[in-house]
Amino acid sequence: MSFAALTDRPIVFAHTGDAERPFTAHVDGLTLLVQVNDFPAEPLYTVFADGSRLGDLEDWPPAWTRPELPPNLRDLAARTPGGPGLLGQVVPLDPAALHAWTRALCEAPAPDARGALLALRFGGAIVKDDFGRPELRPPPAQAEWARVDERDGQLRGLEFKPGPVPVTRAALEAELGPGREYPRVHFDSPFTLTYFVTVPAAPFACDVVAYFRDQPGPATAAYEISLRRHAARPDPAP
Repeated sequence: MSFAALTDRPIVFAHTGDAERPFTAHVDGLTLLVQVNDFPAEPLYTVFADGSRLGDLEDWPPAWTRPELPPNLRDLAARTPGGPGLLGQVVPLDPAALHAWTRALCEAPAPDARGALLALRFGGAIVKDDFGRPELRPPPAQAEWARVDERDGQLRGLEFKPGPVPVTRAALEAELGPGREYPRVHFDSPFTLTYFVTVPAAPFACDVVAYFRDQPGPATAAYEISLRRHAARPDPAP
């Protein structure tokens, strides 16, 4: 199997306890080890199989799932050049994670992006993409990218593009309840479903918005998902 094909496979890693090579997994009889390098002078990761180097990675593959680091390694990672690559969110993108992140977003008192993202345990770096849009790198496991919506110094929300594991309407509604479908503005506008998340006494109100290219049925997968934070609860009534 090629290295590129390997990075497309869903693989769940465990931690080794070693700060230099913190992640390991067993695949097809091989023991994989992921090394964290001196980024940005070197590629962020190097992958080994039974001691032989397979290749380098600039980002964590969306299909791979990392474990949560133990506290001692999180403290060490925060002091190393490769720290942002180690401290990124490790929970895979799925409806349960979206629900938990949205509740945390409502409850996080810090208005700025960095403070709020740390409350969600997103410890990666905020960098600009090729179009100048701020992104969280690395993104959550099983997400192709995660964009950060910060305006006037306050975090307004997050946008995710699901990766190889689809997030369907049925899965969202099993976790979040029925979504509200708003009329489309134009014939080529996406179909959207909004799920309101209420956390009593939280300083913010939040919702999850799923975007679909076609009229969504139960098995239809969202192509983008947004978490939005508001100063006050929007009125969900028609």
